[in-house]
Amino acid sequence: MRNRVFSCLAIGAMALLCVAGATAEERTDASGQWQYELVGGGAMIIRSLEIIDFEEAPDVEFYIPSELDGYPVTGVGAEAFDDCFLGGGVVIFPAGITNIGEGAITDYGGCDYTTMAVTKGSAAEQYAKDNGIAYFVIDATGQWKYTVFDESRWWEALDFYPNRWPEDTLRIGEATIVGFVQAPSGDLLIPSEVDGYPVTGIRNWVYECPCDSEPDLPSYHALTGVTIPPGVTHIGYGAFWECENLSVVNIPDSVTHIDEYAFWRCGITSITIPASVNQIAWNPFVGSALTRFDVSPLNPVYEQINGVLFDKQQKTLVSYPSAKKGPYVIPEGVTSIGERAFYECSGITNLTIPASFDSIEWNPFVGGAISGFDVSLDSSIYEQIDGVLFDKQQKALVSYPGAREGSYVIPDGVTGIGSLAFYECGGITTVTIPGSVTTIGWAAFEDCDTVVLHVQPGSYAEEYAKRERIAYVYSE
Repeated sequence: MRNRVFSCLAIGAMALLCVAGATAEERTDASGQWQYELVGGGAMIIRSLEIIDFEEAPDVEFYIPSELDGYPVTGVGAEAFDDCFLGGGVVIFPAGITNIGEGAITDYGGCDYTTMAVTKGSAAEQYAKDNGIAYFVIDATGQWKYTVFDESRWWEALDFYPNRWPEDTLRIGEATIVGFVQAPSGDLLIPSEVDGYPVTGIRNWVYECPCDSEPDLPSYHALTGVTIPPGVTHIGYGAFWECENLSVVNIPDSVTHIDEYAFWRCGITSITIPASVNQIAWNPFVGSALTRFDVSPLNPVYEQINGVLFDKQQKTLVSYPSAKKGPYVIPEGVTSIGERAFYECSGITNLTIPASFDSIEWNPFVGGAISGFDVSLDSSIYEQIDGVLFDKQQKALVSYPGAREGSYVIPDGVTGIGSLAFYECGGITTVTIPGSVTTIGWAAFEDCDTVVLHVQPGSYAEEYAKRERIAYVYSE
């Protein structure tokens, strides 16, 4: 993780605050960052002379030193970090600290949203518990970061166990892996226990592989395989986010929940859903290299048909393999599509909607390679016009094919444009919106970076373009 700091000495008023109250016994270490005093042969940190700017780099981890000028650091004084943290980040406490003064780290003022990293049974862990500060534990091997749910940490549930984790699965005394100290490579075996606690969960974003826009973050792209041990019940939101070289994942028959984006843009080409899985959130496999799903025949909730993931009753299409190539006809009898089921499907070219469909919400086809829609002539709900998906009355534009380029003229008489209808249609350059349109849904033109809307003067579309700061011109 990056350490990004800005000298508080360069900010006159803050410098006075950081050194206020200095006494003859206080020392400044050789680096010029720390003020400390000697207590019983160890160093007690009085103040950091630098502002640690978590707002500029929210993923930073800040290490408190284990020694200063050859003296072991054994304590942190009262209010030592008051006003010297900006925004939220992680502060890592060495195991040798045995005393932490009142207000050294708080959940207000300059330490808002700060998380403490501690060792099991340490003074830092007790301080975090006593002061209601979010924390995780670094295990005895120095490799894994984890948190243990207990009755004293219900307040922390939204941080470590978001509402995607049902309360009845938050069992006291069980560990959730929330990260690692060094970025892994090759094949990774997740431990079945840490510091004596059984591992039952893998927390959100734990193995996030940073994208190219954040080159300074540690790279996890070298991770090629993951074995999840028996006993793990949850794979969290975005757990293996963008691990593009991750091609093999072994999911044990203890996992019950796979959360949204868990394997987003991973390199896996196939995956087997075991019999134990009973909840799969909004498409955990968006943008991956999947060409098919396999499902245990003993699974009572999910089923696969020709490699596509459905519920057991084959009424809902849960997830389409992102890299599965060619046109696809949704089977007759299917009534709905799961949230984000076709997001970033790079292989699909044309999609046929069956007559049985009764609902499509929040455009589940965003960012894909679809060039056109077909709709069963027997459908009473949907219609296609030149490959664009509308409702049967042709009043609402539901979804525009993401792979199309150039200009598009919405037909006269259309009154609404659905949420996400043109989302990530990067090839579209102009959209002509008739004066009949009176509603445009949420993020309808989000990430259409080059689009220019052609609108009628004084129309709803003009007001929308102004409000959303989308380029527009008046139609001729």
